[in-house]
Formats: sequence, C-alpha cells, structure tokens
Amino acid sequence: HRQLRMSSIELVVKPGAVPYLLYTEAVSKNNPGGLKHRKVTSKQVTHHANTECPDRCFVELYKQYCSHRPDGVKDDAFYLAPIPNAKGVIWYKRQPIGVHTLAGTVRRLCEQGGIEGYKTNHSLRVTAATRLFRSGMDEQLIMERTGHRSTDGVRAYKRSSLEQQALVSRVLNREKNSVDTDPKAVSFG
Repeated sequence: HRQLRMSSIELVVKPGAVPYLLYTEAVSKNNPGGLKHRKVTSKQVTHHANTECPDRCFVELYKQYCSHRPDGVKDDAFYLAPIPNAKGVIWYKRQPIGVHTLAGTVRRLCEQGGIEGYKTNHSLRVTAATRLFRSGMDEQLIMERTGHRSTDGVRAYKRSSLEQQALVSRVLNREKNSVDTDPKAVSFG
C-alpha cells in the first residue's frame, strides 16, 4: 500500500458516461519487472461512480481527497500524513503517512467501529473477493479486481455465508423452498 502513487490513479470523465477511477499497477509483488515479466501487462482496474449513493461513492471520495491534498507531494505518494486539527482547505502534509500507521489503519478503524476479530489491510481484499463470490460474480472478473493470476489463488478467498450454509441444510433435509424439491427422489450414487 505504501508504494501506491497518485499517478497510478486517473479520474476518467467522458461525456454521457458514468465517471470512473482507473488504477494502473506499476511494479508489485506479482509484477516486479525485469526480463521475466516483460510480457506481463500491468493490471488495470476500473471502479465506476456510485450514482445511487454519492456519500459512498469512491469517485466522489477520491475527488474530495484530492481537493484537500497539498501541491508538491514527496515521491507522488498517495497516502499522506494528516495535519492534526486541520482547519483550512489542506488537510494533509506533503510527506507520506508512516509505514506502521498505514499498516494499522484497518485494525484501528475496526476497533473504533466496534468490529471484533483480527483485521488487517489485507482483510479488505478478502472481504471484496468474498462479496464478489457470494454475488455469483465470475472468477475471471474477481481475479481482474483482486490481481490474482490463478483461480487457485482467488479461490482461497471463497467463504460461504450463513444463508448459503442454511440452503445446503434445506436441500439435504429435503425441505420445501430448497433447490431439490422432489420428495420421492432417492439417490445413493
């Protein structure tokens, strides 16, 4: 996360279309560069504006974040250290946020929000992949979003919901409103 640069994210606005953010990955753990990776294309991810709920819209949050950043930021860093008790238009310093502060962000926010359990920044990736699986999204689309290059890697994030587990029980119990509703069907093979 600390390697994320502002230049990796572009706000794309086209007439008559929903605006979106375009993230283009530079060098990463999965794409370190060099001769071995010369044919690997950089991952690109788009995220379109939430037109139904602007308060939860990543595009709007990105624009707001940009409006409170100072000019002349060191190393083009995306995550900046906040100015304590900022009162003006600029809310952030020109220097990147500390490594340990950034690493503990999700844990700290979860504690403040009363969310229990061990949570890390990586938990966001797990949650995103799990939500996409549960919604029935194709594995290829999930891999494009999470950056996984193999289905085995992305399948590690599959988590069944309580509702899915209940459906399995209803099917095995041969209850009404389950997928298999033929009470006379018997199968031993």
